[in-house]
Amino acid sequence: MSDNCRPILYFPQPNFISLIRQSAESGELNVKGLDKDTVLHLTASHGENHSSVRALYLTVKSQLSPEQRQEAAKELVESLPNATARIVVFVAETEDLDSCLSAFLFPPNTNTPTETIIMSPPTSKLFHSRSILETDILKESSVGIIGLGSGGSQVAVEFAKAGVGKLVLVDYDRLELNNISRHACGLSDIGRLKTNALKDLLLNKNPQATIQTFELDINETTHNDYPAMKDSLRLCDLIIAATDTVQSRYNINTLSLELRITTIYGKCSTRAAGGEVLRVRPGSSACLACVYGTMQVTPDEAVSFERLRKVTPAYVPDSDVEAKIQVGLSSDITPISNMIVKLSLVELCRGKPSGISSLESELTSEFYRWANRREQEFKSYPEGGFDRFDKPAILRWYPVSFQPDPNCMTCSIGNILAVQGSSDDTTAETSDKVFFGTN
Repeated sequence: MSDNCRPILYFPQPNFISLIRQSAESGELNVKGLDKDTVLHLTASHGENHSSVRALYLTVKSQLSPEQRQEAAKELVESLPNATARIVVFVAETEDLDSCLSAFLFPPNTNTPTETIIMSPPTSKLFHSRSILETDILKESSVGIIGLGSGGSQVAVEFAKAGVGKLVLVDYDRLELNNISRHACGLSDIGRLKTNALKDLLLNKNPQATIQTFELDINETTHNDYPAMKDSLRLCDLIIAATDTVQSRYNINTLSLELRITTIYGKCSTRAAGGEVLRVRPGSSACLACVYGTMQVTPDEAVSFERLRKVTPAYVPDSDVEAKIQVGLSSDITPISNMIVKLSLVELCRGKPSGISSLESELTSEFYRWANRREQEFKSYPEGGFDRFDKPAILRWYPVSFQPDPNCMTCSIGNILAVQGSSDDTTAETSDKVFFGTN
């Protein structure tokens, strides 16, 4: 039988070999068939088979000769006489994990086995040294993500690909049809809790990650799981606030200040005309309330028909509301998500040989603004400014400086600095909010 006729076997579980060695001497494997069963994913977990192929495993004390394995495989497949095709996987108890696996295929209506192709051995070493994950620098890092919508899901996927070892996901919502065009998850996840759907997606990117989920509204502090969620966030190195309401962000601000954990906030303007990213380091920078406390509270993001309908007067017809949705909304959210990821990686990799240490001296501001179009708060940007660099323009990030507000009732950083004997007189003055395009 040619290689083109033999299925390729892949073992997506990095701990597959150890799971098998801890199980019975032999047993059945779960099979997921892809591309008309030409690719088979085999796992040690029990579940419904998604293939006409049945697979068994057999642990052996040492490497057997090809003839010995063929005879052992023939005896084992007799327990699956009605399967259209059968596979026997041998797991040898050797220290060399790269060579301890072998497998035989029994095509339909025959007892003549053929050795199959194993794509990659399922070892933890594989996920780093063979380019599945680029580095293991962040394997001990832990990040909490509150809000798993369009932006939060994109951020979570990037963390998984960067090799962040633990993620705490917080969201109470379920995936609906109108989410799919912007969300990292797809149609197959409709109706699922965003936490569970995203967890599966992230483990498909980084099977070694530890992912903890909490299905609750961050505003409901009386929720039964709130204390446990708080305890989990307390152990995080960083918190991402990717919610889409003002109340939730202020509650996250209070929580993160209490936990004294650096938090990065991302928000989009209505229809993602632009966005903002704020990094709050408790005790040393302005908090969310310092930045927005004396300003008129901006409206919640409206990036879908349902949310626009809620914030638009009832006398406005649906057709006019629908007209406010523009093409490429997801691409307008992406720059905000990317900046959150960049700032996060700088925080997590500080002092480590990450290859991005030069960004530490570049991304020094706590607040950044981005405009996708000359609309809303960005409408005063000059037309044709994209080709110039002496005036504000669309599709560029602008850093904005903020000082902690000494009168802030949330963080009281001004008082903290005074107690520490800070000689910086600027911290004793009311912060100046500076935005491009407002003067």
